Amino acid sequence: MPMSKLELILKTRLICDIYELSERLELNSLVTEQALQAAQKLPLLFPESIIDRVQKGDPNDPILLQFLPSLQELEETPGFSCDPLCEQTLNAPPKRSGLPSCIMQKYYGRVLVITTNACACQCRFCFRRYYPKNRVLLPLLASADERAERESESDSDLDVDKVFESVRNDDSISEIILSGGDPLTLSNDKLKLLLHYIGSIAHVKRVRFHSRVPILSPQRIDGNFPTIEDFLPLNTGDSRVLHLVLHVNSPNEIDENVAEALISLRRKGFVLTSQTTLLKGINDNVDTLATLYEKLINLGAFPYYLHQLDRVQGAAHFETPVTVGREIIRRLSEKLPGYAVPRYVREIPGRLMKTNLFNDLDSN
Repeated sequence: MPMSKLELILKTRLICDIYELSERLELNSLVTEQALQAAQKLPLLFPESIIDRVQKGDPNDPILLQFLPSLQELEETPGFSCDPLCEQTLNAPPKRSGLPSCIMQKYYGRVLVITTNACACQCRFCFRRYYPKNRVLLPLLASADERAERESESDSDLDVDKVFESVRNDDSISEIILSGGDPLTLSNDKLKLLLHYIGSIAHVKRVRFHSRVPILSPQRIDGNFPTIEDFLPLNTGDSRVLHLVLHVNSPNEIDENVAEALISLRRKGFVLTSQTTLLKGINDNVDTLATLYEKLINLGAFPYYLHQLDRVQGAAHFETPVTVGREIIRRLSEKLPGYAVPRYVREIPGRLMKTNLFNDLDSN
């Protein structure tokens, strides 16, 4: 079967068939049948490029657990919701502060652009697993019906001038965050177009990408991938920063190919940091996270955030108590240099900053 446009960009097949994944990873029939049942609510999406990093025959492999559907996802858990960060409420029409539907402003001085609904994987704990698919800058259109619906919208987010008009007119905004989905599922040409356009806005000094792609599909970082030169305006001598926040949760995710991709990104002018979600049964212990952070700092990527799980419905089985997270941070601080210890945070809707859970003893 020919590769899809998304697979061509990522340079890997995306496995959507649970039988295929189970056969290749030698999973038993019970695990397979349970995954099939759970996938009816949220389908499997697993990049072939990471399959060799998964231990065959182990349904509790720390990489596999992040992507394999589980019956626990079907349980309705009190205190969990479809919109844990209230993004759909804050960003629903009438649009907040006149921003288009693909742009959110949660914090002062920066805006977040939902670039696309496409991803290289389907994380089972994704806080945007229920996010509306049409509120993005460049949607992944799977059907003619979706295209017709998109084209019928009154304010087309495909008009880049219109999308960024509010940003251009607000000189308090110094940073644009490209999120999704995953912005690195966009083609190199689209990324360069975005960077070139944003580079023309004098008061925007920083662009920050949030992505799992360099970890899951490191071959995506090719010779034509954008560089800092694509963001710098011509003949101004202006200083700009390209920042990429890697989403990575297990040290097993980092192999030689990932190392090469991260070194390549640094050479292209990217500042690299990382964020990790604290996940029960995957990384909820000091040794695992210490190994992960050692690998990252040795590659020039500095731990930025350790996130407490956003309480999205279907992900309750991944939640780790805050008391455990605090103890992990305390012990990491004893083992690692200060620059290798991330801030342990939770995002609370409506707050003007993330809540530091290590310091805020009222947060449980």
